[in-house]
Amino acid sequence: MKIVFFTGSGISQESGVPTFRDRMALWDNFDPERLASKSAWRTNKEEMLMFHNQFRNLIQKTEPNKAHRFISDLQNDHEVTVVTQNVDDLHERSGSNIVYHLHGNIFESRSSLNPNIVYPCNQDISIGDKCEKGSQLRPNVVWFGEELNVTMVKKVEKILGLCDLFVVIGTSLSVYPASDMVKLIDSDSRIVVVDPNPNRSNLPKHRITFIEETAVNSVENLRELI
Repeated sequence: MKIVFFTGSGISQESGVPTFRDRMALWDNFDPERLASKSAWRTNKEEMLMFHNQFRNLIQKTEPNKAHRFISDLQNDHEVTVVTQNVDDLHERSGSNIVYHLHGNIFESRSSLNPNIVYPCNQDISIGDKCEKGSQLRPNVVWFGEELNVTMVKKVEKILGLCDLFVVIGTSLSVYPASDMVKLIDSDSRIVVVDPNPNRSNLPKHRITFIEETAVNSVENLRELI
């Protein structure tokens, strides 16, 4: 069976990764326009790098949880793809082999001028750290005011159209492109939404099984459905 898991901040929150909205929200304490926007990079590079370095260091201290491991374990019997809005590496560390990061990966750096020049990054990025072409390195994440990787989005859209089961965990599907993802699922495919407080207005009135639990608490119910 071809299974696609579409994950958001809710799954990583249970590992201790702060979200950008809801409880533990990072933007309650930090200004996104100052620390994570395309326009701010021109004048606020040092503070932006410091913020992302701190976030990367925090993630390095967390561990994949039961939900991450459940998804990776399914690879033993199914064709599993993870599409995530998260910039952390918890899916990879749990063992998932196919992971698409729609909003980038904080464990990668890239050229500030050429988004195709990308490097692994497990350490701080500082002013003066440059790519092979001589431009300042920055986190390989999508900031406010930037576009998603079009090539990746097209790949994901193709995968969604071919899956047998689409499982949403930890996201309300209220922000593009998540808001459009469910529309791409074939009418014969099953859809499962894991959310303790689902926003049903964003979703079709039929075809969907809701599990009103957190990511970790949903595992046994998911196991029975799959």
